[in-house]
Amino acid sequence: MPVVVISESLLRRSTAADGRILRDRMLCGFCVRMNARKRTFRIATSVAGKQFRMNLGYWPLMSVEEARVRAMQVLAQRRRGERPARPVAPQVLPTLRTVMADYCEANRSMMSNLLGPLP
Repeated sequence: MPVVVISESLLRRSTAADGRILRDRMLCGFCVRMNARKRTFRIATSVAGKQFRMNLGYWPLMSVEEARVRAMQVLAQRRRGERPARPVAPQVLPTLRTVMADYCEANRSMMSNLLGPLP
């Protein structure tokens, strides 16, 4: 696994698509996995003799600096002996039909003109 300085420009110009992992020179334990479709920010380290791996997010949805800050937080938690919290599942969103009905009711529009009768 090559050790490099992970940066936006490195991820932008990289053509690696074989699942290789690049380790960061600036922050020990921070790395990025280079697949054909996405770049995944990860933590791979050992604490108290036990291996710890965790996905942080995907580039470009998360910038390199955001991922590095999150990695520092998670690594600090692990070194204190805490278990980092998993990302919370997104809340259940209303359907388009429900949102449209609420919108039309709020604007006093006729729902039947837009969608027809509701079941």
